[in-house]
Amino acid sequence: MDVNNIVVNVIAYAGEGLSAALCAVDEANAGNLTRAREYLSQSDEAILVAHKEHTKLLVNEARGAKTELTFLTIRSEER
Repeated sequence: MDVNNIVVNVIAYAGEGLSAALCAVDEANAGNLTRAREYLSQSDEAILVAHKEHTKLLVNEARGAKTELTFLTIRSEER
């Protein structure tokens, strides 16, 4: 398992989900509810991918593999 790729995916998809959620708020505040819902859907999809990638790390460690603690690993946990 390439932990670095998984960690980068968590960071990227979580960031994408956050960005889309913030766009949804902006659109809702502007009265564009249809567009806000589209952004929320994009956010949900990205966050789900981030969650699945994060779960891979948890399962790997639960199986006894040790994950090297790096700055990227810590950053992915912040997301």
